[in-house]
Amino acid sequence: MHEPVVIVGGGIAGLVCARNLHRAGVPFSLFEAADEIGGRLRTDEVDGFRLNRGVDFVFDASPNAASQLDFASLDMRPLPHAISIFTGQGFQVVDWAKPLRALRDKYLTVPEAFKLANWQGDVSRSIAEIRGMEDVPTPEMLHSRHYPEGLSEKYFMPYLGTLLFDRDLGATSCRQFMFLCKLLVAGSRSTPAGGVQEITKRLASDLPRYQIHRNARVREILRDGGRASGVVLDTNERAAAPCVVIATDALTAASLSGLETVADHASATTIYFETPVACMDGAAQAFRGSVEGCVEEVVPISNLVPECAPSGRHLAAVRLLGNDPRTDDALAEAAKSELERWFPKANVPMWKMLKVYRLPFATFRQPAGIYARLPHNTTDIPGLDVSHTGIAVKESDGHIHFMHASSAMGKVIISDDPLNDYLA
Repeated sequence: MHEPVVIVGGGIAGLVCARNLHRAGVPFSLFEAADEIGGRLRTDEVDGFRLNRGVDFVFDASPNAASQLDFASLDMRPLPHAISIFTGQGFQVVDWAKPLRALRDKYLTVPEAFKLANWQGDVSRSIAEIRGMEDVPTPEMLHSRHYPEGLSEKYFMPYLGTLLFDRDLGATSCRQFMFLCKLLVAGSRSTPAGGVQEITKRLASDLPRYQIHRNARVREILRDGGRASGVVLDTNERAAAPCVVIATDALTAASLSGLETVADHASATTIYFETPVACMDGAAQAFRGSVEGCVEEVVPISNLVPECAPSGRHLAAVRLLGNDPRTDDALAEAAKSELERWFPKANVPMWKMLKVYRLPFATFRQPAGIYARLPHNTTDIPGLDVSHTGIAVKESDGHIHFMHASSAMGKVIISDDPLNDYLA
């Protein structure tokens, strides 16, 4: 084979695809529209702080992530299992491994605490068992398993609802919910000490640099007799290929291919603040309970990763769901106004907004029944593959054969394996 496979998109999906092709001895050319590869896995330096651009944590229990990354060498920093939930009157600490503390503090009732104590066993089932579950909305599944409604309101909705970008969990399949629970019980949400861009560097470390093209936006997929035969860039340059892999967000994939993609998606926004003092003791993340507000999660990042902040300075990450139309400054002020109630001793009015990152396509919605409706990676266009997964590949008889697997870590939008790993 003389011409390389073309990969459109240099995020995690494109990089894992390139890595698998390279390891199989198949040449590739990767085209990334941005000035650097990594997609959401990028880290910026702002005023001496290291800020993760979109994604800040990975699930270290992910079997697919472990197959691609050496977590030990990345110096991963795990968040503790205990979380703090803001009730309007202060924080309550809940730890699924030690639920009796929340019972002692009278945050959970006896039935709620004992059901949470049994949660670990309930979610320790295999991936195959999770796939085989009846695909119903999460609240329906929790009710059928006799989880008290109070436990959902006090723990599952603030914590897991935020991580799933679906506060009340009603738009989330019980399969996806159980898969997330399995990852949290088996491991932690973790971040590399050097920032998430360290993951990008590791994935690209053994790839030939000359095969990765930055600032190279693909405008069109070339077709020859109905078959995908290459791409056209914004500069009108052309790259011929025996096949094309689109590894972009779903909206870009739909625009380039003309094929159906997942339309319903969730957005998220992260605001980074420099704070005069650490907003909390320790590294536990804080979540909004049943009180009204727009802030969903706060993580004292510099408590978890001191290397991300200059000596003597403090960094907090504030997450909101959705893409608020207000300006960055207005949104930061609204968040600060709300957080004065959360952290009355942290001098919130003096918090300095460093950067706002908006993710208009943070993830796709995964309601009950979606897995039967998802379009597949393989398309009806010969030579075109729409992939948000890391793919295995082999070459025989002069032909390339793609063997789809679940994603290396995450952003699967169009997948033939819906129970995939993802980034937080």
